[in-house]
Amino acid sequence: MFSGSSYDGSLRCGAAVDARLRELGLSLDKMQDIRWRTDTFAREGDVGQLSGFRFFGRPPSCAEGSVAITMWPDCGIQEIRTRGGCDVAGVKC
Repeated sequence: MFSGSSYDGSLRCGAAVDARLRELGLSLDKMQDIRWRTDTFAREGDVGQLSGFRFFGRPPSCAEGSVAITMWPDCGIQEIRTRGGCDVAGVKC
């Protein structure tokens, strides 16, 4: 069971992100400039339906840019990429 709001990606998907980062030789606790985004499909007059989460963080090996991870609502990893000049072995940019 998840603690916190069902729309809180950091509480809900933190373990999945950390596991994927560790496969790449990184870890969530060493990432900098961490940002989470919740993706929803909004309907008029409605809060919106949860459609997924996004994680952004800069590993210590990158002076700029970030690793971006896109997830499904169940925290399954859809895609992992780098952006803004950050290079991580095994990750496409």
